[in-house]
Amino acid sequence: MILYLIDTNIVSYMLTGKSRAARAKLKSLRDNEVACVSTVTEGELRYGLAKNPHSRTRTVLDGFLNRLRVLPWGRDEAVVYGELRAQMERTGKTLGNMDLMIAAHAISRDAVLVTNDRSFAQVQDLHATVNWATDLELHLHGTLVGSCDDEGKFFCQNSRGGVFDVKYPPISPYARFRRGVNQQRPHGQDAAAWNEAIDRG
Repeated sequence: MILYLIDTNIVSYMLTGKSRAARAKLKSLRDNEVACVSTVTEGELRYGLAKNPHSRTRTVLDGFLNRLRVLPWGRDEAVVYGELRAQMERTGKTLGNMDLMIAAHAISRDAVLVTNDRSFAQVQDLHATVNWATDLELHLHGTLVGSCDDEGKFFCQNSRGGVFDVKYPPISPYARFRRGVNQQRPHGQDAAAWNEAIDRG
């Protein structure tokens, strides 16, 4: 059986409808695949709800969690967390405490962590990670040029294959991508035709 532990950011994308791809993946799981969330993630979601209370949002969240397995965070996870945090501190790596708790939960359950947060790449003991929110990645002519994570960072790949990240202002990742594309438009070329060509890939 394959156990998928869904990180807070992916749950948020599914609840808000931001990622149709993530929703579709959840619905298409096979009989030997089980989706679950950590009580740590439930805590983060309920904290966000408490800050911005909305009856419909609470109903949606409760309904979503009732359809999944919510795994308790217990002593086994605490042991893994302590060892993992000490190991990362020794190697100079940083990860938020809540993310560390979720990573420890995935490790203790030998689960695949579902996330689009690249920070988890630092955790070598994770069984595997997968990003279900593939529709939030941006492509140009069939090549991945960037993706965004839940912390407001936009990751780009330069011509030499190196990856860098930048903070973007409160506009959508696609709008930022479009702005960059328009800056590359050849002088004198019609903007509408240029954008149509880019969208066709």
